[in-house]
Formats: sequence, C-alpha cells, structure tokens
Amino acid sequence: MIIVIGMVCIGCTPSLVTPDGENYSNYTYKAYQSLTYFGTNTYIAVGGDFSRKEIVAKADQAWSEIQAELLAVDQAISENISTSDIARFNQAPSGEKLEIGKHTFDLITQCQEYYDLTSGHFNPAMAHHVDLWGFTPRFTSANYVPTKPYDRDDYRTQLPDDRYIQGFLPLTDFSKVELSREGDQYFITKPASKVEIDGVTYTMGLTLGGVGKGYACDRARDILKKHSFNFGYISIGSSSMSILQSIQPAKVNQLAWNVDIVHPRKDGATYLEIELANTSLSTSGDYERFYKVNGNRYCHIIAPNGRPAATGIVTATAICDQSSKCDAITTALCSMDIEQAKEFMLTSGIDISLVYQAGNGNMEYYSNHEATLLDKKIIKKQF
Repeated sequence: MIIVIGMVCIGCTPSLVTPDGENYSNYTYKAYQSLTYFGTNTYIAVGGDFSRKEIVAKADQAWSEIQAELLAVDQAISENISTSDIARFNQAPSGEKLEIGKHTFDLITQCQEYYDLTSGHFNPAMAHHVDLWGFTPRFTSANYVPTKPYDRDDYRTQLPDDRYIQGFLPLTDFSKVELSREGDQYFITKPASKVEIDGVTYTMGLTLGGVGKGYACDRARDILKKHSFNFGYISIGSSSMSILQSIQPAKVNQLAWNVDIVHPRKDGATYLEIELANTSLSTSGDYERFYKVNGNRYCHIIAPNGRPAATGIVTATAICDQSSKCDAITTALCSMDIEQAKEFMLTSGIDISLVYQAGNGNMEYYSNHEATLLDKKIIKKQF
C-alpha cells in the first residue's frame, strides 16, 4: 500500500522557469510531518519562496490549519475514539437516529456514491467482518486478549467460525443507512436490521478506514490551495495522496511529480512509475496487512462475501480528482475478480493500474492509462 514520491527535492533549487513562463528560481520545498492522526504518518511537502519570511509564516499557518482539520476528521470517524460519530453509531441500538458532525455527514455521503459506483464492492458496513478477521487496531495492541465471543486465542493461526462470517452478512447492506439534515444539524439513522448469534445481539457497524485518509488528504489540499500554495503534495499513510505541482530540472513535464508504486511482492522495490500533477492517487493491495494460515494469505480487504479478498488482484492504483474516491476504488478493485475489474476500468472514467496473479503463476499488469512498468517479470497485458 505504499506510494513513494520519486525525485523529491526537499530543500533543493528547482528549475528557473516553468512552462507558464513564471520565474521560480528561489523556490524550495518545506516539509511537515506528524504521527498524530489516523494511527499513521502524515507527510506534506510545500513549495514556495521560503527566503521570504511572510511565505514561511503562511506555510506554517497552513500546516497549523491542516493539523486542526486532520484532528477534527480523526475525532469524528475513528472507531477507537468512544465519542466519535462512528463509535456512537456502532454502539447505538438498531433504528436509532443520531446527530453527527459535518465531516462524518460529508464522508458518508461520498461513501454512498462509492458503494453504488462499485456495486457494493466498497462497503463501509463490513465493520463486524473486519474485526472478526483480526484487522482492527485492538488486535495489534501489545496487551491484546480475546474479549468478544468470536475472538480466537491466536487470530493469525485460527480462522473465524463460519457461523459469524455468514451471520454478520445481513448487517452489511450499506444502502439502508439514512442521512438527513435539519437546518445546520446533520443526522444518521441506523438500519433496523439486527442478528443474534449464540445469544448475543449485533447491529450494523461502520468503518471508514478505507476512505478516511483520502478524505483528510482532500481537506489538506484545499487548505494549501486556500493559502495559494500550488507546489507540493500530501501523503497520509503512504497510500493516499493529493498531488499538486512540482518543478524539477530536465523533465519533459516540469510540473509533474514522479510517483513510484511499491512492488506488491518484492520488499524495497517498485514496479510502476507515473508522472502526475494536480490530481489525487491511492493504492491498495494484499501485501501489507495480512497473515497466512496453511499457506493461504488473508488480507485486510474484506470482500462482499465477508471473507478477505482472494480474487487474484494483488494491488490496484487509481488516479482521479478526489483522494477519498481513489481510496474507495482501489479497495473495491481488490475484491473484484479480474473480469469485473476490467469491466469497471472500461466504464469508470478513472485512471487505473492493477497487478493480477494469474492461474499459471505469472503476475500480469493491466492499465487504462500511461505509466512506466519497471518490473519486466510482470507481464503487460493488452487492455
């Protein structure tokens, strides 16, 4: 899931004149970084003439506003913060109407669009299955102990009981989630559906981890643009990015960043290079958060059948105008079979690259846009 920016010139002097004829000979890049939000790394590179004190002050102000925005989003959607909108929704009884904040309202509105766009392959209502398979933060804590009826002593060697995999499926119809607005107040109504397994009642649970970082990237980009910063990029979790412009010497397209996509099966290697500017990008795959049982790989991306995605698609990258949308699309693609994914690529209008593990053991690459394939052992297929 890691995206690496190639040729990042933090602190370097860019080329003197951009294609628009404006002189940027004093421009350098200033970096900001935090580990505070979403349990991962936030990294921002901002380009400007930092020999001017007022530009330094403006960049620092933008970073301060971005931090406040990221904190607000995290506190609204994190399942691990008991007062968050999502945690309150998950704990509420079926059929309850809850007041939520604007960030949550806006993001769930987007999720409804992405759920429809991907025919349910992107589904925030898979929260119970994500936890069932051991991919929520409580499983990676140092003091993890089984607390729920379906927990296993060692989730990395013991698979979930099929009663729970099947039993939670009636709680995954995200189309039943209702949003409403009354003046300046925002509300969500929880579906009436509930199930009982071994005497315990369960209601729908939501998880926005699949799009939260992308949504935050979009918000950070808007703040940089508000402060008239047009050069740089935002990366959250190294998998969700909003990309502005870059000025680099000796490039055909001086405004584009070189973005290198990490190889899904070779540590420390990249397999794809893309030149990008003024866009967003996300990548997902089965290669970072996973465990193996009896030689089978179980990853954190949960398919519509309630099981970890195992369709052969090992990584997908999407490029479009919204990082949250890219997040949702790449997650969805990894739970599609290759024919479903190719059909989606033909009709979505989104730039997509993916790598597929073919039945003959070969890794095959499909793309509907221009990119440079770096690994010659991955077979490029005609799209």
